[in-house]
Amino acid sequence: MTGCACTDSGATRNVKKLAKTEEDVAKIHRMIDFSSKFSHHHKVPDPYYGGASGFELVMDLLEDACGNLLDKIKGNFG
Repeated sequence: MTGCACTDSGATRNVKKLAKTEEDVAKIHRMIDFSSKFSHHHKVPDPYYGGASGFELVMDLLEDACGNLLDKIKGNFG
């Protein structure tokens, strides 16, 4: 396994159950951990409970986290 970024704790738990080694477990991360602008959030919230602003928040959070994740990948392989 190269790595995995999960959006919530349930998904993170489920993916970790599938990991075959402790080395694989160490490659499983929460997507929120890559966010720098939304560090006060502890998870990617479910947008369905936040109305239109909930969807905007999730989009902004994931755009930030994805950008930082991409930078990390480039740093490791670039």
